[in-house]
Amino acid sequence: MDKLSFKKANMSLVKSLVDLDILMVKEDLVDIYINDKNLLKLILIYELEKNHDLVGFTLYDEFAPFNNEYYYSELWNHNGEKEKKNIYLFCCASCGEYMCWGLSIDIEFTDNEVIWKNWNIHTPNEEFKDFPEFRFDRKEYKKAIDSLKDIEELEMSDDIFLYVCPLDYLKVKIKINDEEFYFSFDEYGDSFEPILKPEIELKGTFKFSYFDQSIEISVENKEMKFGFFKLVKLAKVYTLIHKKYFYLISEKYPELYNVWLLRAVKSHFDDLIYQNFIVEIELGSFNEEIKIFPKEIINKIANEFFKNNKTFSTHLVGFKYNSYRFETPNIESKEIYLMWESDNEHDSNAVIVVDKNAQKLGYLRKTISPFLMGILKEKLFLKGKVIKYINQDNIFLEVYLEEKHSGIHS
Repeated sequence: MDKLSFKKANMSLVKSLVDLDILMVKEDLVDIYINDKNLLKLILIYELEKNHDLVGFTLYDEFAPFNNEYYYSELWNHNGEKEKKNIYLFCCASCGEYMCWGLSIDIEFTDNEVIWKNWNIHTPNEEFKDFPEFRFDRKEYKKAIDSLKDIEELEMSDDIFLYVCPLDYLKVKIKINDEEFYFSFDEYGDSFEPILKPEIELKGTFKFSYFDQSIEISVENKEMKFGFFKLVKLAKVYTLIHKKYFYLISEKYPELYNVWLLRAVKSHFDDLIYQNFIVEIELGSFNEEIKIFPKEIINKIANEFFKNNKTFSTHLVGFKYNSYRFETPNIESKEIYLMWESDNEHDSNAVIVVDKNAQKLGYLRKTISPFLMGILKEKLFLKGKVIKYINQDNIFLEVYLEEKHSGIHS
């Protein structure tokens, strides 16, 4: 038997990709999960495997889900029906009309089962005719439906790569030193996605240096309908990620911190860098407006990150208020130690950063320090180093979460 469940959609993400003002549903939306997999992802996989042309539309459909009240009403036979036909699971994310590009099913109710079948987007080509049926135990299905009565009781979805359409207008290569990254952009440069190395004719290459890194940007031989400087900014963001100066992105290029960038970073970099990047922006930045994740999701990501990784890159705060800055204005390459400062009158979870002589340099961001409390209570202190000093507001650290330490020495 298949399993049905629901989760609250990440509305911060949805709002960044879908114009909620044109959607029929204004309330919090709900993601559908079948066998613990997001249904939209199952649909995406099906479309990619079938390689459907979809009557001139993109490679897979741009669907948006509904709210909990809609699903509670439509997915159960409240009036004892044996079958319900053309029940829409998703609407068009572009216009909000399910009759435009909605995905519907027929639902059959038996004594022991509930069956989802006859998937349809009502086009002549019947793209979903081979999409599988799902059979649910009736009692377990009813429990899932009942969970929709109160959306606040639903678990928050931690799936961040939904509601995204493939883009195929302009292909771009960004090269940082010897590492190459490939992208495909939409017509106006507002959206992009990572791609494998394409076979394309290049229009030209622009070269420059940023933070001592050699950068090259090459574009496909096609008319550009957006300014080339958008690509320069993306290349600089990728360089900052490459150097692990994550916080600087929120200060210099906050407009580029969006789902498109997250999706690309997830593809192009390893999990350690991807998670570190999210933690530093979502918890380390002072810019509240750019943040994408709800609190419960970023807490989950941060807990997993600090539990499973041996190092993390972050930034120092408060150095400019420290008189020590006049004695040692440039602290690059300094050995550092992180400790819990439990008697800090402003923050009981304060993590102070000192040098090898126990001289105070500053602090970690107070939104990050609580995640280190367990480690610091067990290990007493953590060792690290200053990896980059740009100015008093931008000092970047590398901290070792797993290392046997000797004591601080004078």
